[in-house]
Amino acid sequence: MRVLITVALLSLVLVSTGLSSLPDEIGRANVPLLVAMLGCSYVAWIVNTYRWQRILAGFRVTFGFAELFRLNLSGVFYGLALPGQVSGEIVKALRLGGRTGQRRVIYLSIFLDRVYGLIGLALLGCLALVLEPPQPDWLGRSPGIVALGLVSFAGILIVTLPWLCSVPALLRSGEDHTIGKLEARLLSLTTADGCVPPVATLAVGCALGLMAQALTAVIHWGVALALGLTVSPLALTWILALGTILGMFPISFAGLGVREATYVGLLSLFGVSAGAALTLSLTMFAILVALGVTGGALDLLVRDPHPSGDVRTDGVS
Repeated sequence: MRVLITVALLSLVLVSTGLSSLPDEIGRANVPLLVAMLGCSYVAWIVNTYRWQRILAGFRVTFGFAELFRLNLSGVFYGLALPGQVSGEIVKALRLGGRTGQRRVIYLSIFLDRVYGLIGLALLGCLALVLEPPQPDWLGRSPGIVALGLVSFAGILIVTLPWLCSVPALLRSGEDHTIGKLEARLLSLTTADGCVPPVATLAVGCALGLMAQALTAVIHWGVALALGLTVSPLALTWILALGTILGMFPISFAGLGVREATYVGLLSLFGVSAGAALTLSLTMFAILVALGVTGGALDLLVRDPHPSGDVRTDGVS
């Protein structure tokens, strides 16, 4: 079904834009700038990897940076090669969880890492849409701000649950067993093996999430400049945010079709032709494919540096 939806959406976009303009759009591209943006994409994944490492450290589990970086790029590869929107995360969880008895910590760290990235993307997109809408009376402005704001709020709520749940516990009597059970269930979603990460983990996670997504927005703007587009970087930021979030819905293969339709529709509000918008979207996808190919090659050529279970932990049993 996802393949059919992907083909249908891509066909609709291609029919509406036509393929004749794509060679001209690509031929005018600034290749050195595109290569530089590809290099910056690896830097963004270095920031993402450091964030994941700090989340694991918050649960007192330590893995080497190089190994986590390789697993992140491998996750990109499997996310593209396998069906499902979270297949890359599942592969990472199985690979890393199989080497330690702290599987719950590993699974939770991958989930929280994705949430921190989503918080950074939604916050930047919401701010950019407030500052740079296509027109003040555009009907999609309010729904877009509300959607990005809700995503930000939901993400922040998830990562702050361990501390939020402790506040009412201090203010109420111990007789309300229903509320106590609910809090225990919520805490079990964001803690692992009885370990609550320090507040510093929350601050570092949010800061690195914003940093990585800001770098991604700069890459997006750089690719647009390389293709000859002169759209405001703020406009490109909220279009990136909306396109990425919509592409996460499990209705197409790797977000293809959904992302392209979003770019063509939203960039038209800034006077960008359908062919140029489609070229930008496909170029960003090509960069993602290049990252995935790197991850697939590393996964094939590099073995795990430690045998199963050789992971440093402090106080987590």
